[in-house]
Order: sequence, then C-alpha cells, then structure tokens
Amino acid sequence: MGDLFPDQAGVPVHARVRPVIRAVSSPTYYDYTDATGTVLHQVVRGGADKSFRQRHRNGTGEWVWKSSGIRVPYRLHDLMTTEATTVWICEGEKDVDACWELGLSATTNLGGAGKWTQAETDALVKAGPWTQAYVIPDNDIPGRTHAESVIASLTKAKMTATLVTLEGLKPHGDLSDWLSDPTHDRAALENRAHARVTS
Repeated sequence: MGDLFPDQAGVPVHARVRPVIRAVSSPTYYDYTDATGTVLHQVVRGGADKSFRQRHRNGTGEWVWKSSGIRVPYRLHDLMTTEATTVWICEGEKDVDACWELGLSATTNLGGAGKWTQAETDALVKAGPWTQAYVIPDNDIPGRTHAESVIASLTKAKMTATLVTLEGLKPHGDLSDWLSDPTHDRAALENRAHARVTS
C-alpha cells in the first residue's frame, strides 16, 4: 500500500531509510593507585570511540581530565601484596587485567608504548622481590621497541627480564587477542615464557 499512497514528499512509505541505532558500550575504568591502594588517577576507555583518556580528582574531589603526574606502575597495590615472585609486563591495562584473571601478577605503565620511565622501574623493584619479569610486546614495531626499552631499564636495576613474543598474532595484536584462542591458557603462556628463558 505504501507504493500506492506515497507520503507528502512523494517517497513511498516503505522506501524510507530508518536510522541505524548502534549500542554504545559503557566506559571502562582502570585505576592507578599508590602502594596503599589510594587512587592517584584513572585511565578511561570508551565508550563509542574507544579512546583512552586520563583523569584525577583535584582538591575538591572533582575530576580533572589529565593524570595526577605521579608515575606508578598499574596495579601497584596488588603488586605490593602478592606473594608471587614473577611479574608480567604488558603494553595495556586490559592485558594486565587478563593476566591477573589467570592468577599471574602483572603490570603496565600509563600512556602505552614508549612511556615506561625510571619511576615505574623503581616502584616495581620496591614492590618485589622478583626473581623473573616477562615482558610481552604488542605485535608491531612500537610494541617491540617498547618491550626492549622496558627490559633494558629492568636489567639495569638488576632484575632478570625476558622478552616473550606470542605466535599467531595479527599485526598490532596483543595478549588479549592471543588469549581469545581457547587453547591459549595460563599453562600455554607460562610454557612459552619458560621456553624463552631456556632457549
């Protein structure tokens, strides 16, 4: 009937294009804390554009959209309280959280690749003692360069650090992508890391 009775604009009713409504995911919040668990700043991811922004609370409790300026490794309080002696260092907070879900102590730095500083190394050393650090790069040149820089910093601080690359990743892939394969679990990750140490 829409063909027989066009609307006032002359377009058949059934021919109108309806707008596509896409669900917008809720933001994800990653807290950076001091050694006591007090939140220093957050990384906020999302929702629609999946961008990463940083914020901290000012003296009146309001959010200011920048970091606090205090450099700490992600999940420092958890690192201070774990009984583990091995630490895993990834390029992003999502990958770190995935490690903790596997029961592996892990961390990263604020700002992504190329932003690891001496402050992160100093805080990580203090959170130990660690007998081994495994550094997992994203599958791209910036990721590999970043991982090698982290290893150099940890080695200078007398930590044992090993690069662990993950097979089968697409370009720019990361640990979370690797773990999406149901055959890739904690044991598979640890076996790959141990093979790197003994090779």
